[in-house]
Amino acid sequence: MAGTPEHARLGAALPVVVPLLGILAVLLAPTGLLAALGAVGSGDFQWSGAHLLFHGVDPYHVQLTGPGGRIILEQNPNYLPGLYVVLLPLGALPFAVARCAWAALNVLMCLASAVWLGRAVGLRGWGLAGLPALLACSAPFVMALYTGQQTSLVLFSSVLAYRSRSQVTQGLTLALAVTKYSFSPLALLLLARRRWWALVVLALVSLASVGVLSAWTRRNPVTVALEPLRVGRGMHRGATDAMSLSGMLLDAPRSPATYVVGLGTALLLFAVSRRVLALGDWVDALACASLISLMVFPHVIYDLCLLLPVLASALRLRGRGQAVVLVVVGYFWFNSVLGGFPLGPYSLGGVATNLLLLGAALASLVHAVHAPEGTDAQAPVARLQEPSAP
Repeated sequence: MAGTPEHARLGAALPVVVPLLGILAVLLAPTGLLAALGAVGSGDFQWSGAHLLFHGVDPYHVQLTGPGGRIILEQNPNYLPGLYVVLLPLGALPFAVARCAWAALNVLMCLASAVWLGRAVGLRGWGLAGLPALLACSAPFVMALYTGQQTSLVLFSSVLAYRSRSQVTQGLTLALAVTKYSFSPLALLLLARRRWWALVVLALVSLASVGVLSAWTRRNPVTVALEPLRVGRGMHRGATDAMSLSGMLLDAPRSPATYVVGLGTALLLFAVSRRVLALGDWVDALACASLISLMVFPHVIYDLCLLLPVLASALRLRGRGQAVVLVVVGYFWFNSVLGGFPLGPYSLGGVATNLLLLGAALASLVHAVHAPEGTDAQAPVARLQEPSAP
């Protein structure tokens, strides 16, 4: 992160700023960690589904026919089968033990993701320490820890996928990321770069997980494949996305029209970001794919941990584009300091505002990455590359 007066001034400030962030992280992160281990903590940790599967029971069928106490807290199994197959070792443990292990894994996955992203954008020393400290101070991270959500797993597996050159690794890790299928636009990288073998691996792993759950529970594989969508149909609306906004405008959440809007928005944003996804370095590509995911399908506040690659990408910008992205990330991560979302995160005005802010961040990143090196929009680093061999 060298070469400009702005970066020199930032470098001089880091030895003061980062320890302050570290103190905040030490104060705030344990809040989520301790809450996760409290009476109602880890309420969205998918232990119930993995525990039922461990005992040969289809968790989707239990949810759809009446949990009867077998699904605790709010651990509704509305994710793809691969997640429950991966969580089987935790499902074999008592809940009190499993949630401690899961909370520790979440912290480690976020730390590793922040370090990888920081190194990729040239951060070293205090600057590298500052990125995980910022994430640890953020409201989405604290909330993800408290709820036990698998946002950290999505972040970690998508970072692994995007930084890898192996199509097999990309397919395996993205198959894990998109078990939370609202993040399926993360797979757009494979389409943009024509990584067909990676797409085949992703599809095969997803089908294999359906087969494992079907065989283990002796349920019809077609039924198993469709059940997550049936469970998810009754889930909450999002705070940042076109589907939720259209559902509120039509007064028909999760109607077929909202899926048409979501698909159309995804195609439009893919067209806008295609050059970055195809030719940009992995941090820029992941930043764009994360923003597309957040803008298309329903997400809640803890999912905004996926703004970490957006923040990392913005650290290499300068001028107005950098300012826009940093303000947007700061708004979503730290608005609780200012009293929270002014219009409420799930109101019509709040969702529209959030969607526009994420759109401004995406536009700023795409414009800056396309800008010639050394201009006011871009720091002097190579942002677009020749396409690599498949």
